[in-house]
Amino acid sequence: MKLPVSLLAAGLAATVALPALAAGHGAHHRKHKLTAVSVHERTEDLPSLPAAEAPHVARESRMAAARGDVRGIYVRGVTAARPDFPHLLAGMKRHGLNAIVLDAKDYDGIITYPSKVPLARETQKIKEPPIKDLHALIKSVKDEGIRVIVRISCFEDELMARARPAQSVQSKAHRAYPIGWLDPSNIANQRFVQDLAREAMDAGADEIELDYVRYPVNGIHNADFHLAERNLTQKQVITKFVHDTHEITRARGIPLSLDIFGVIAFGKKEDIERLGQDPALLAAECEALSPMVYPSHYTEGFAGFEVPGNHPELVGMATKLMMAQIADVPHAAVLRPWLQAARYESPNYGAPYVAEEVQSAAHAGANGYLMWNPGQKYDLVFTAVGVPQKKPTKRETSRPTAASSTTKVPSTAKKS
Repeated sequence: MKLPVSLLAAGLAATVALPALAAGHGAHHRKHKLTAVSVHERTEDLPSLPAAEAPHVARESRMAAARGDVRGIYVRGVTAARPDFPHLLAGMKRHGLNAIVLDAKDYDGIITYPSKVPLARETQKIKEPPIKDLHALIKSVKDEGIRVIVRISCFEDELMARARPAQSVQSKAHRAYPIGWLDPSNIANQRFVQDLAREAMDAGADEIELDYVRYPVNGIHNADFHLAERNLTQKQVITKFVHDTHEITRARGIPLSLDIFGVIAFGKKEDIERLGQDPALLAAECEALSPMVYPSHYTEGFAGFEVPGNHPELVGMATKLMMAQIADVPHAAVLRPWLQAARYESPNYGAPYVAEEVQSAAHAGANGYLMWNPGQKYDLVFTAVGVPQKKPTKRETSRPTAASSTTKVPSTAKKS
């Protein structure tokens, strides 16, 4: 399905995951009166964590590491629990990759390890989560010299939306709206994510990564976010939540990163407002931003390309535009884009393709990258990092603008 970049056209998927598997960073009536509490009051009483928990030098070193050359791959909980997982780590080490993005909670709401967070214990029905001991797993990966970034899906949470309908997005009829999303402004939802982040830090995570840290944009015609009566906007809610979460992670000396829609790079105001993701605001509240800029997700003819999926340089084009949006932000987060590591809608996909994505991102100012393959098949990625990089060449296109950007949604599987 083809979509215009405008979210008003009910869709946007420059960031939807590749559809090889409906999993991971992706696969996708009672009255409830919301309390009129300012978003600025919602986390004031969260307990602060003493800085003494991490020595000053170690804390600064960990924070700085997030701004370095992080080269990572996405790993689901079931993948990390497989007997052959050490072989994946060995392959990473041989080819110079230095980080994994490990699922703690995906968009379906399922937590991949035995969480002790009260709300998780009350709602999770998974008797045998794939990761038996999160602390032991993280330690084993770090012992191999590989950074562990723990990914927490925030507000798209199908399980919790069913288990706690009062915490889900509400309809105009004051009932739970059945789209599998939690209300981002609800304090219980915010604290749930923050409690999971604390638990991941306790288990030894090197970094916390928030995904689905936004408002829903599809199927929301009859939804009511109850923002107008509180004089709030989506941007304010998301930015304040990220700020509060950053206060928690920073107190522990643990970096925070955010996955954001790639289409945001094109700077269209209505997209930014509806998602609640404003790079210029969020870049001040975390250590790294990871826009999802998969070439395959642009429509035919985008920027003059007959088959956009055959043009990995689109990664650099989007990265450069987003760099411009945060250029004036003091101490701004680095950009660490998600790159396409699967063949979807890309006939020319292969190791040279991936290598050019990496080069394109680097030339645009990115600090490292993250590779997305829904089945965690990274053989071509391993080959790509050894492929000699080409010199930049002129392309037959001009740089895309907000008005010309279009994306398409694959039928299954999604990344934020």
